Amino acid sequence: MQAERNKEWDYVCPSAMKFFNQFKKTGSFGFASCLDMANAIVANIEPESNDAIEKIDLAQAGKGDPAKSGFFLNITLKQSFIESQIKKIYLSPQISISAEESKGDKERVLVDFSSPNIAKNMHVGHLRSTIQGDSICRIFEFLGYEVLRRNHVGDWGTQFGMLIAELDDNFPDFLTK
Repeated sequence: MQAERNKEWDYVCPSAMKFFNQFKKTGSFGFASCLDMANAIVANIEPESNDAIEKIDLAQAGKGDPAKSGFFLNITLKQSFIESQIKKIYLSPQISISAEESKGDKERVLVDFSSPNIAKNMHVGHLRSTIQGDSICRIFEFLGYEVLRRNHVGDWGTQFGMLIAELDDNFPDFLTK
């Protein structure tokens, strides 16, 4: 289950659920529920003394019993942190490429993304990874790299197998005629 989208936070982190369930057989680090683990994570982050995090809220996954449910950590970043990171990127030496340098040889970066299995139906996950890949490409281009975009399409075996089977069924003597 995905956490609902909200403008009140910047990131949704499912790590409390993941860790609690992953280590359930070995005692989940001594926590009785995912809620207890999520509260312990929040208690140890201390947004007041953190330069990046303004606040962390918990959101229950689903509508069941909180003692048996998973919990997302909804993280809100400090505006000053976001601004400082953007400023740091903008002022970095990689950004300030002169016009003469940009005409010369640029370092090349290859980004391979999406990679749908064409033997199966496409879904929204393929669109998401395509958007993420394009975003990464745009960042590299902004930093002055020559970007080669590659969208790898794999698993052709099924399609060619189906073609061979069709030829064999309808034209059993296709190798000789």
